[in-house]
Amino acid sequence: MKNIVILALGLLFVYSCSNTKKDIDTETLMVMHKLIERSHPDTVDKYLDYYAERYQLPTDFKALPDGKYYGESPYDDYKYKHIVSFTIQGGRLSEIEYDEVHEDGHSKTADSSYNADMNNNVYGSAPRLTYDNYEKQLLENQDFKKVDAISGATYSKYRLKYAFWRAVLKSPKGN
Repeated sequence: MKNIVILALGLLFVYSCSNTKKDIDTETLMVMHKLIERSHPDTVDKYLDYYAERYQLPTDFKALPDGKYYGESPYDDYKYKHIVSFTIQGGRLSEIEYDEVHEDGHSKTADSSYNADMNNNVYGSAPRLTYDNYEKQLLENQDFKKVDAISGATYSKYRLKYAFWRAVLKSPKGN
């Protein structure tokens, strides 16, 4: 089954590469989402960089218009969507909030039991801590390329970046 999924992702990737227009489309966004959900980190890194370059998706905040942004992913394989809201002022990120919310409405950061379980795993990657760390790194560095992945939460970094791109593509609220 895993080989079929990898083959399907490969075919979707080839299709999205053959798309000659520069504007990113819904199908390509879905390929990116599935790539994050079902691929090895080396593969995700390689292809997210490819998509960022091909569609001129920002990794920093310098060229973004001032305003409040909101973006979310489709639900992932674990029934969570990934939500980011942030504010840009003068080409700088001034506020950011990231969370993953289950389809039943509960948030990973607010789920004490889940956070305790994750803190007790080998990596100690409770969302309440790791998401705060990612937010802090972005506020300090102002660039996704300068954000270090956190052991046990590497895919959360990818999902945050993906939700960020979804927010940027919608433009700030009120614009």
